[in-house]
Amino acid sequence: MPPDKKIRFIINPQSGTTRKEKLRKLIPSVIDHSSYEIDIHYTGKQGHAEELSRQAVREKYFMVAVCGGDGTINEAGRALSGTPTALGIIPGGSGNGLARHLRVPLNFRKALRVINHAKITAIDTFNLNGRIVVNVAGIGFDAYIAWLFPKKKKRGFRSYANLVLREFYRYKAAGYMLESEEKKFSGEAFFITVANGSQFGSGTKIAPRARLNDGLMDVCIFRKFPMRLSPLLIARMFFNTVDRSKFYHSFRTQELILKPGITGYKHFKYLPRELHHKLLVHLDGEPVILHENEIRVKIRPHSLRVVVP
Repeated sequence: MPPDKKIRFIINPQSGTTRKEKLRKLIPSVIDHSSYEIDIHYTGKQGHAEELSRQAVREKYFMVAVCGGDGTINEAGRALSGTPTALGIIPGGSGNGLARHLRVPLNFRKALRVINHAKITAIDTFNLNGRIVVNVAGIGFDAYIAWLFPKKKKRGFRSYANLVLREFYRYKAAGYMLESEEKKFSGEAFFITVANGSQFGSGTKIAPRARLNDGLMDVCIFRKFPMRLSPLLIARMFFNTVDRSKFYHSFRTQELILKPGITGYKHFKYLPRELHHKLLVHLDGEPVILHENEIRVKIRPHSLRVVVP
C-alpha cells in the first residue's frame, strides 16, 4: 500500500552559511518511504515558505519540515499554527534559536532522523499586533541588529557577533512604558524581549527559564547600564547567567501592552532616517516596522504542533 502520510520539505537556500545541496540528496535516503510520501521545495522569495505551508495544510499534509533560520521557521509556523499539520525543523540558519531550545540536532542527517521518528508535542506561540511569533520578538537593540544584519554581505555567527559588538557601544537606551496584569514598567531600557523560547540563537540565552508549553511569555527587560559592563553582559547571555545581572529583569505573563515612552526613538540621531519616529521590532529575528502606536501581545497556548527529539 502507498504511504498515507505526506511530508513537505521546504528549503531556504539563502539562510545561514551551510550548503543545502547535500540535504536534497539526504532526504530520500533517510526518510522512510514506506511511511511517508515526500515532496521538496525551495523558497524563492520572502513569504514563500508561508505560501507553501498553507498549501500543505489545505492538502492535509502530516508535516511540513523546514530547513532555514528562525525567520523561515516563523513563516511556516504562521501557516501551521492552529492546524493539525506538524512543523519539523532542520536547522539551516545563522542562529537556529528555536531548534537549539528544542535540542534538534544541527547535523542534517540527525535532524532528518528526528523527523522520521515524528515525535510531536504542542508548543505555545504568541500574537503581536496580529502577527504570529514562534520563538522571540523584541524592541530596542535586538530589533536594530535584526534590521542591520540582512544588509551585511557575509552571513553566519561570526558576522553576526561582529555586528553586535560594533553596535553595542553605539546604541543608546530608549524610554518605554509596559503594562500587564503582573507588572508595570516605565523607564529606559536597552531592549525588551518577549520570549517563548529561551534564546535568540547561537547559544545567546535571553530567557534562561523560558518554557515553550507553559502558556506564558517571558518578558525580559534589559535596563540602561554602564557601557564598560557590555562585555560582561554579553558573556552572561552566552553562559546562561543573564538573570543574575542587576540590569536584567523578567516576569511571566499571558498578555501585555508596550509603547515607546517620552524619549522613544526620538533621540536616536545616529539611526538611519527611515527609522526616525518608527516603531521597529523583530519577530523571530525578522525586522518589521509597525504602523501602530503601541504593541499588544497575547499568548496562544499549545497552538503549534512541533516535531521534537
